[in-house]
Amino acid sequence: MRILAGVHLPDTGTIKLDDKSIEIPSVQSALRLGIVLIHQELNLSDNLTVAANIYLGREPRTFGFINKSRLRDNAASVSTKFASIAPPTPSSLTCPSAISSLSKSPKR
Repeated sequence: MRILAGVHLPDTGTIKLDDKSIEIPSVQSALRLGIVLIHQELNLSDNLTVAANIYLGREPRTFGFINKSRLRDNAASVSTKFASIAPPTPSSLTCPSAISSLSKSPKR
């Protein structure tokens, strides 16, 4: 899983996506390919907003600074998408991990 997510490089073998051999040298490369690793770790940063937790490490930026209005808008958009898939429950409202996975535009 870590090789597919770009965390580790493979020693041998070939990775294929849509019948094409690919290399995934970094996590950013995997994300651009639509490959997302959903970690089982559910700890969140309780000092951050839900929007900041959803995009933690992938915050939208303008001139190097976090664009807070785009962050809120993007989080609202994926939250709406998540609510249409799974109606809000107390656990989904307090744990944006599932919403975070939707924000990464994974391959289906």
